[in-house]
Amino acid sequence: MNAMISFIKGNFIQLIRYGLVGGLIYAIEYALYLLCIYKFVVEPVYSNALAKVIAGIVAYFLHRHFTFRKKTNDDVHSDLVKYMTCLLINVPLFGLIFYLISLAGMNIILTKVVADITCIMIAYLQTKYLVFRVF
Repeated sequence: MNAMISFIKGNFIQLIRYGLVGGLIYAIEYALYLLCIYKFVVEPVYSNALAKVIAGIVAYFLHRHFTFRKKTNDDVHSDLVKYMTCLLINVPLFGLIFYLISLAGMNIILTKVVADITCIMIAYLQTKYLVFRVF
């Protein structure tokens, strides 16, 4: 029983760290987006893409060291490639999830909340088990 409680507690704390990193990354991404548009006069589509790539790389390192506490420097390159691949796959996947949830007929605010929670949980599991292989 103590092992189960310890497992749940450890995963809950890790999920909290994942959320904290996610919030920070969103703020960084948004700041980069605005910086590109207003300071460097880059088109919004390109600003968004650049901000997402930079934020994705920063997110990888924060998740690696803070969220999942991976200590070794082994596989940094391959883990980063896996992380960025997950991000690329998730864009259309999360769009599909949003669409499918919207078919349920919920109001648009609730649809987005349910879709976002679903997508965050999928991304967390991908990052934990596929990228960093934390079991």
